[in-house]
Amino acid sequence: MGMENFNAQGYRDQLAKDIKSESDHEKRQEILEGEKNTVRYDVAENKSFAKREYAMNQNKEKKEAIKQKELKELEIIGCTTEEIAYGLDKVNEKKKVYVGEWNLEIFKKMPKNIEHIYTSFPEVKIVKENIKLSNSTSEEYLDKLKKDGIKVSAFAEEAILPKMPQINDGRVVSLIQFSISQLGFSGDASLSEIYKKAVESGLILCPPQVGPEICLKYNNSPICEHFNYLNIAMDPVPDGDGNLNNTNNGMTLFHINSRENNKLELNDMYSGSGMDYPWHNGSANDSSKFVFCVSESKKADNENVEK
Repeated sequence: MGMENFNAQGYRDQLAKDIKSESDHEKRQEILEGEKNTVRYDVAENKSFAKREYAMNQNKEKKEAIKQKELKELEIIGCTTEEIAYGLDKVNEKKKVYVGEWNLEIFKKMPKNIEHIYTSFPEVKIVKENIKLSNSTSEEYLDKLKKDGIKVSAFAEEAILPKMPQINDGRVVSLIQFSISQLGFSGDASLSEIYKKAVESGLILCPPQVGPEICLKYNNSPICEHFNYLNIAMDPVPDGDGNLNNTNNGMTLFHINSRENNKLELNDMYSGSGMDYPWHNGSANDSSKFVFCVSESKKADNENVEK
């Protein structure tokens, strides 16, 4: 009789049931020893071994894939495994990468030598970047974005970009990302509440130029995926009569998305009913992520944090 269709798992389950139902220890041994001399027992054991070996190989391949992904991320950011601190208590002057919980309290304790922040390595990176703002006009920004193959939403192009004031001081801004929950809100929060909490913690709103500058700097970059679903915390652009306190008016921020082939898009995130309209506090892949600028006083505080 062929054993190709033999149900090895069913056989093993029944054998275990038969042995368990026997109260006498010696008879249990007799049942097991008797089965060990059968072909079906050998087939079941071989199939079980093959299954375990397959699972072990799959687990080994998975671990190797994770390791390679981590090494690739380290290569991209220019760091080594020895420079990673898993947890705030492991942070010292030799570490450049922090992996762990992220909130305002940890932000206050983070020393300047930490260059990269992850809540899960290498999958979830917190935006922490320095960006130099150019003196480009709105028209020049739009031209550069389109030449670089960056998709710009209609409202971003027609309503937000034209209202950006030109900056001529060549300033460099330090950016840091927080979600609504990382700012300390347990539920939804209005833009007024989000901005108030951020400012109280040493953050300031971004110049709107941060949106196009991020796209121009990180489009076609292997880390562009970390900028997906990112709101620029900026003075919102209102519609209607232009009054942000009018609940009949909506308002819009720059919003960045990443797409396949390392491409970024400069979109807009619309919120209705003025500054007090609640923003959804959800997962990382929605509208709850904001990037702020770090104030000069806060940067000085972080430089003085004990290593």
